[in-house]
Amino acid sequence: MVNILQDARRDFENIPINKTNKPLVGIVSEIFVRNHPYSNNEIINKVEAMGGEAEIPPFGEWPYHTTATRKIDIITKQTDLYYKIIKSFGPDSDGSGNSNGYSKLTELTGDFVSGIRFYVLNRILNKLLEHCHHKLEKPLKGFLREDKEAGIYEIWDNAKPYIIKWFGEAALSIGKSVDWIRNGAHGIINVLPFTCIPGNIVNAISKRIREEYKIPWLSCL
Repeated sequence: MVNILQDARRDFENIPINKTNKPLVGIVSEIFVRNHPYSNNEIINKVEAMGGEAEIPPFGEWPYHTTATRKIDIITKQTDLYYKIIKSFGPDSDGSGNSNGYSKLTELTGDFVSGIRFYVLNRILNKLLEHCHHKLEKPLKGFLREDKEAGIYEIWDNAKPYIIKWFGEAALSIGKSVDWIRNGAHGIINVLPFTCIPGNIVNAISKRIREEYKIPWLSCL
């Protein structure tokens, strides 16, 4: 992939361009729709044809999100297991003593170890994603716009005033939109798959964001 990107950069650098400032339009949507031209009705081409610069969130946003939410799940379950293990040393709930305490402790300890294993694998996956991201970004250094890409926790924090910050695609769309707006975007488009619940949630929240930031926002099916 690195070699392909290096070749692609050379090819693109040989294309004559007219560098002009264009209004930046951020496009959020359900993850498949925003990346599939036919499904989003060629929305990027239409924005560019009207003189704008279109940007969608990177595809890697989703695995970063899922690993982060998995980490929350693991921490929650491990905390619950910790108290259950402590409780297993006490008398049984039926008041018959703690004759079953050992078997309960063995079962809970196994669950606890499994949780630790999942947590470690989650950390490894996150580090692998970061490594791949930096490695693939290197051949394009200085070629693409040098805006700092918001991390998943920053996106969550941006969404927090409007929605539960880890609440799936809706929170990602809100958090990324706020990030774009704060970094100079001129407008946001929310592309909704038909009857999409996350898309409709974003649409409902968009009114407040439009009023707070005084920015055009279009929601379309």
